[in-house]
Amino acid sequence: MARRLIHSLFLTSLFSSLAVASPCKASSSTTALLSTTETTEATSTTTPGDQTTTTSLTTSTTEGTPTTTPATTTPDYTDTTSVCVETPQATPEPVCTSVGQTCEAQLEQVCDPNVNPIKNGNFESGDLCPWVLSDDNEACVYIGSNGAFGTSKTFRTSTKFKDNVYLEMYQDTWTCPNTRVYCTYQWYFNKYYITPNRYVPYFRIWNGNDQIGNHYPESDADAGHWKSGSFSFDTPSSGKNRIWITAQSPQVCLDNWFAIDEINCYVDVPQ
Repeated sequence: MARRLIHSLFLTSLFSSLAVASPCKASSSTTALLSTTETTEATSTTTPGDQTTTTSLTTSTTEGTPTTTPATTTPDYTDTTSVCVETPQATPEPVCTSVGQTCEAQLEQVCDPNVNPIKNGNFESGDLCPWVLSDDNEACVYIGSNGAFGTSKTFRTSTKFKDNVYLEMYQDTWTCPNTRVYCTYQWYFNKYYITPNRYVPYFRIWNGNDQIGNHYPESDADAGHWKSGSFSFDTPSSGKNRIWITAQSPQVCLDNWFAIDEINCYVDVPQ
């Protein structure tokens, strides 16, 4: 099952239940009622600013990444904007990349409740490794400054995260078999948008093809500052999992960007 969505999360009404497009590519009439128990409390007002660190990435071949097929259904809304006028930025962004990263480090099993199975979850290394941008990724990304909780680094997209450009990256983990992993993280959308058909920016976290995290700004009050989230996942008998992060923003012309930081996990090792 592919994680990729043709369109961003949409609201059926600003004052009623929320609905989301199916995680699989399906007809535009296929929807599912959103149900989530995740918390989305604001934890700081630190605003990521101009970036100082760029990544140095190379193309890698991703095995086991689900393939996607172009949609054959009619788009859910029609773009009425004929020309997008680009406004020059006062401070140019660093060079970003949209290709996968090859890591030299080998995956090793660590079964220790004091060791985070997610490596480089705070991106303080200054690069993406061991996170990998998938072959389906379209977003231009880099490691920027001004992370959550006042840290110096964060993962983020460029400001041109718009028109349903698709972000998809993953990391392989190897920890204790047959146990549960609990994680917290910080997420950030610079701006909130809603299209005429009620599509809004969103991001999701997956364990393989199972969705384990789902967040989106519900109003302007949810944008422009860090917010908190959490997820958990179970490990198989091998202890190996592949954790994915996906995101989109639906507005056609106007700029937006997404960031995630401080992904901290612990393994619930049986005593």
